[in-house]
Amino acid sequence: LSGTLALLLIRKPGSAVYVNVVAAFVQVLLGSPFNIRDTVISALLQGVFAEIPFLIAKYRKFNLTLSALSGLLVAFEYGVFLSFTKYQAKSPTYITIHMITELISGLLLSGVLVWFVYLALRATGALDNFASGRTERV
Repeated sequence: LSGTLALLLIRKPGSAVYVNVVAAFVQVLLGSPFNIRDTVISALLQGVFAEIPFLIAKYRKFNLTLSALSGLLVAFEYGVFLSFTKYQAKSPTYITIHMITELISGLLLSGVLVWFVYLALRATGALDNFASGRTERV
């Protein structure tokens, strides 16, 4: 969620990576059950994958389609990451079902829902001082 939302709000290359890495360190400081290495690597990868659709659009377009693709790519990355780091002993059926649910939830939550959160924030006027609050709805 955080990487795609950061890109929609900040609209600068690298914002998803930065926000995800900061969030990872905060998570570790607050007592995450996961080790710092896996948490930071996962955050970096999620940030990079969240940036890909916006990078392809040269950070000039910010719309529902790119937001949905961003969420989908983050979910894909995380599903693959878990398959190689945590789920080696799981069956192929388990991994397949996990990946399908990861992709659906990534698309809907990290993509579509984040877009509507952005629109709701923009409608309040909270973003008026930022480029993301002054653009026309696309």
